Amino acid sequence: MYSKLIFTLFILGFSTHCISSVGARSEGLAHASTCMADGISIFNNPAGIAQLNHPVAGVYYRQTLNVPTLHFNELGAFYVHPNKVGSIGASFQRIGDMPLVEQHIGLSYAHQIRIVSLGLSARYISLAQEQWPTKHLYSIDIGSIAKIFPSFTMGFYMQNITNAMLKHDESYPIKLQFGCTYNPINHINLYATILKDLTQPLYYSIGLEYQLLKYVVCRIGYQTHRHFAGGFGLKFNKFQLDYAFSSERIMLHHSLNISYNFIKK
Repeated sequence: MYSKLIFTLFILGFSTHCISSVGARSEGLAHASTCMADGISIFNNPAGIAQLNHPVAGVYYRQTLNVPTLHFNELGAFYVHPNKVGSIGASFQRIGDMPLVEQHIGLSYAHQIRIVSLGLSARYISLAQEQWPTKHLYSIDIGSIAKIFPSFTMGFYMQNITNAMLKHDESYPIKLQFGCTYNPINHINLYATILKDLTQPLYYSIGLEYQLLKYVVCRIGYQTHRHFAGGFGLKFNKFQLDYAFSSERIMLHHSLNISYNFIKK
């Protein structure tokens, strides 16, 4: 009954489930985001929110072009609140439009123990397609980030460790990521990530982030299978704006997210 749904879900959610992560910062680095520590990492590796020292809220939007038969737009929102026992957060995602819509509602918790940050997310997922019953799933994601040296960090993330099932013989995608970040000199960060969906090929992502000015960051990235990306970030007062553009086979993506940092002055 759900074979067509799985096929459409694969096409519509190819980036989200196999080679992609959320947010323009990650998009600009070709999704080499396993070790990032910011508010939007609640979607990509919940361990990253453990390193925040103030609340953050934000929204993101991603548009996919050159796909006339399906609507590939994606949007979401998040809020993260650090406290004495760790960081807690809530997130929402909507992927696609009819005939197929996928929605996520998530709760996350992360805690830092010396050099290691650990994170966990619980997600409710709904898959709705015209003329078919809505499918409801529940998934658990886990992640960790460890600062091995002052300039070198490693991370791990696994999506759907509970193996949520679409039906008895078809699982919702299980995704694994291993990544690292290296800061060779001031103002430059290098990122690398290995991504694996258990039903898809292995992907490699690399990216470079360069702080051009105090409030301006430039990014560029490459992923296997002809995925090129670039973007920038701007900081002004308590706001952070990130934009990215990427190509993925026949598809083109635009990503934009805005975050607000609740910093007390």
